Amino acid sequence: MFKSVFKLGFLIVIGSNITALKLAASSPQAWEQNNKEAIAKCRQASGLKDANPVGKIILFGDDVGYDGLIIKGRYPQAHMKNKVTQVLCLFNRKTRKAYIGEME
Repeated sequence: MFKSVFKLGFLIVIGSNITALKLAASSPQAWEQNNKEAIAKCRQASGLKDANPVGKIILFGDDVGYDGLIIKGRYPQAHMKNKVTQVLCLFNRKTRKAYIGEME
């Protein structure tokens, strides 16, 4: 009897710790930090001069695992003559990597 009560108590403690971790990861501060990192990595990955986000980050569910963001800036290559462009950035929340796709 004692062993089964101990096991049940142990499972409850572990379960509550996992729940607490999920809640902490979903806090407003955690989402704000995620958004700041996504913007910074998308700006860098775009390779554009004066790269800045257009609008807000599009948050997809955890089943997708990506956030979307449009970045606007200027081509850095001389032959592009400082032309303005926009790219789509997908930020993978698990790997923390940004992927860029041309929109033109």
